[in-house]
Amino acid sequence: MDEIITLIRAKPFERFRLHLADGRSLQVDDPDFIARAPSGREVTIAVQGGGFERVRMDAVERVEVIDFEAG
Repeated sequence: MDEIITLIRAKPFERFRLHLADGRSLQVDDPDFIARAPSGREVTIAVQGGGFERVRMDAVERVEVIDFEAG
């Protein structure tokens, strides 16, 4: 979770992707598109196409910073 908080607060912000235990990945393109629960046990991410995904932190297997040019 600390890594995610660091990425959210980074100046300049770098896009990142959360890789989940179920094989999915969720991309965060802007710090306004992710919110941490007060408990710190989950985050809510605005997803492309509308809507939100609530993700438990124990479901995150790894975090990947996305190279701007690679997309």
